[in-house]
Amino acid sequence: MKKHFMMVLCMLPSLLHAERFAVDRIKVIIHTDTPGKPSKIITESEERQIGLDGKQKNLREKINDRLIEMEGERFGINAREVAEENWEKNKKDRNMSEQQMHELLAAAGYTIEEAKEELGRMFVSNQVLGFRVYSQIFASKRDVQKYYNEHPEYRQAEYFIAHALVPYSQAVSKDELFQQLQAYRKTGLGMRIAWGEPCWFLEDEIAADKKFICSMEPGTIAEPIATYNGFEMIKLIDKRPAMLVPLQERYNTIEYELKMPKLQLELDRYTNDLLSKATIVYL
Repeated sequence: MKKHFMMVLCMLPSLLHAERFAVDRIKVIIHTDTPGKPSKIITESEERQIGLDGKQKNLREKINDRLIEMEGERFGINAREVAEENWEKNKKDRNMSEQQMHELLAAAGYTIEEAKEELGRMFVSNQVLGFRVYSQIFASKRDVQKYYNEHPEYRQAEYFIAHALVPYSQAVSKDELFQQLQAYRKTGLGMRIAWGEPCWFLEDEIAADKKFICSMEPGTIAEPIATYNGFEMIKLIDKRPAMLVPLQERYNTIEYELKMPKLQLELDRYTNDLLSKATIVYL
């Protein structure tokens, strides 16, 4: 390890002397004590680069990524090989040609080679962290049930509503038409109204001035509402009351919520351990 590291250090003066001719500069060199495994570098452009997931990581996070990649190599997982194996599958899943992929990545500031490296690194990170970190975090059924009881969530009430617009007529006055509609809404007789196709609405989708619908009974018609071109009619056909969301529908979400604080602590512990065993050279 020392011999390999000394060779890297011996190269630094030449690299620094050639700075004005370099397209990019090395910002960090990362070396671990794993025999036969090359060092990793982070260049200035890589430090600035936004991830394929759209997130901007700081330098420490990118160092962690390289350390996890090196840990994967220690387990025999090669990021480059993984990326090559999945490249064609990614294109097929996106239904894109090589040229289209190139254009998409170029817009995000990546070459195809850089993208393959990043994709491979992401895959290795998921594999390593899944084994070393995620698999160690648990939330018991008892804890999930306790959280569910203490943080209830309700499914909103829903209303099956039909609308109609009865236009004003020169044959009768607005007052007369209003009285006819009032009689109709109570008896269902005396008029023919062209109701629109009914639709389900969540309670928070109902406008503030129409909240009276929530207190109506199924099968009833609201009082006619005067508009600029006629009377608006509203009929409540059916409704579903608010209901407590069942545990089985929330179980995975609650389990994830309970795991997150433990997960971050374990992730920090793991990456700090990797960092303590590595040699980091900042240039």
